Parts: sequence; C-alpha cells; structure tokens
Amino acid sequence: MPCAGERLRGCGKLYPMSDSTAGSRAPKAVATRPVDAAGEQAWNEQQLAEPVLRPAAVLWRYLHPAVVLGRSQQALLEKLDPANHCFVRRASGGGAVLVGPWMLGASVVLPLGHCLLGADHVADAYRWLGELFVAALAQHGVAAQVMPPAQTRKASVDLAWACFAGMSPWEVAVDDRKLVGLAQRRNRHGVLLVAGALVATVPWQSLCDALQRPVSQARELAASTVDASQLLGRSLPVEALADTVANLMEDALK
Repeated sequence: MPCAGERLRGCGKLYPMSDSTAGSRAPKAVATRPVDAAGEQAWNEQQLAEPVLRPAAVLWRYLHPAVVLGRSQQALLEKLDPANHCFVRRASGGGAVLVGPWMLGASVVLPLGHCLLGADHVADAYRWLGELFVAALAQHGVAAQVMPPAQTRKASVDLAWACFAGMSPWEVAVDDRKLVGLAQRRNRHGVLLVAGALVATVPWQSLCDALQRPVSQARELAASTVDASQLLGRSLPVEALADTVANLMEDALK
C-alpha cells in the first residue's frame, strides 16, 4: 500500500502494577495520534533538531503498514520494490521494523542529563520505559517482564536485518519472546527513546516478502515474538493499551 510522506527507493521507582482509577482519569497530555510511518519519523527528527528543554512524548497508532529501515540498511533500498510496499527510513540504526495497526508506538524526548536516563550504561536510558510498558500491560492482564542485560540475545546471522529478532537490555518479553522493542538516538540536543509494542498478530510474512526473505524467516520471527492479544486469548485494542500507557507516562515525565 502506498504511504504518505517520504517514499524511498531501493528518578525514583514508578508504575504501580494496578490502578483501578486509571480508566476514569481526565484526558492526558500524552496524546495518541493516528499516523503513517513517515509522519512518526518527521516528528522524531523535529524534536532533535533543536535543544530539548523539557520532556515530551507521543503515542502512535499506525494507520497503514510500512517497513521502517534503519540508517545502516540504506543499501537494501536498491533491491526493494516500492510498488507494493511502503518503505520509510529512520535516522537511527538497527534493523527493519514492520509497523501497522497491530502495534502501539511511542516516542519520548528527554533533555540531556534527565534523571530518567540513568547514569551507568547507555542501555539504562530506557529501562524505565520498559518497566512502564510492563506495568501498563499488567493492568490489562498481561504478565510480562523486562529483560536484564544478562538475559539478552543477539539475532541470528540470518535474521540480523530484523529489529524484533534480537533482545536488547530492558526490552519487554514473555517467556523469552519479545513483546515490546526499544531503541534510542542521541545527539547534542537531547535523547529520543522509541518503543513498539505488539498488540495484535503481526504479519511477519509481509515483512519477509517486502525484504525478499524466505518464508522460514517469517516463521522464526513469529516463534521469537508474541503479542498481547495472543497472550490474552482475546483482542486487546491498541487504544485501550495506549490510554494506560499515556496515564503512566504522564506521571513519569512530571
């Protein structure tokens, strides 16, 4: 499906585990916006184009499927066919991500030195964000956990091109199957943290078709990931999870 936007060729503990009043709160300042993948990337770029003076966050509900490629995957574009798939480029590194109605996205920008970023390791910058998603999922009956550095894994050589094939520190998983992916980008103006939560079944075959990968790799991606609706045995609307994440995120960014 064609996509709008750029077309490319070739400081304390947070998050109570349950909150019976969350659903009845007034609308939060952390908005959920319907978007295409190019619009999300444009927002991210705009935030880091000038000094970040205060935290800001947006949740994304994707209107259309798109393959978002990392900066290092530029060479792939020459081999890809944009006629049947939407490809969008992001400024940060990492592997390809298939966004669409099955995913809740999040973008958070923080000033340099903000207390949520941690002080020991770069990866600790998004530990709080992984824990926030764990708490939000718990309110909907999904028991997940953040993955400490000792339990992370690299993607296999064959699947190194796919973001969800590996497990980075503090990403969210259930039984070693990835549920929420995290990433970050830093420059002299601030820090951008991004997240993608799998809420419904992901068409991994579509991603493999777009990148001309064998069907066996789609099966591997399905086996190494899990979505919230699958865990619940019923549909979890993206909007429902977004409301919970927004509540917790606004509290965290105060």
